[in-house]
Amino acid sequence: RRVNSLFDICDVQMEERKKDGGMAPACNILVRGVKAQVTNTASKILAGIDIANAFSRFYGLKMPLIVDNRERVDGDISLGKGQQLIELERYDTDFKIV
Repeated sequence: RRVNSLFDICDVQMEERKKDGGMAPACNILVRGVKAQVTNTASKILAGIDIANAFSRFYGLKMPLIVDNRERVDGDISLGKGQQLIELERYDTDFKIV
C-alpha cells in the first residue's frame, strides 16, 4: 500500500500466483489492472509519466520529463503540480511510405 499510494494510475504487484497455487515474489507494473507490457502505447506513456512523478514525489525532486510519441495519448497528460508541458511538433518534412 505504501508503494502504490505514490501512483495515480499504476499499481505495483509485489507477488503473483504460481501455477501450483503458491505465491512468488514479483515486480509487475499494472496499468488499471493490466500488466504494462501488454497495454497499448498510450497506456505505456501514461505509466511512464506516472512512475516518473512517483519518483519525483518520493525524493522531492523536480526533473525534466521528455515524452516521445505524445500524439498517441488522447486528451491531457497530468504532469503534477508546478510542472509544465512543452510540446514540439514537426511539420517541415513529408513522410512517404516506400
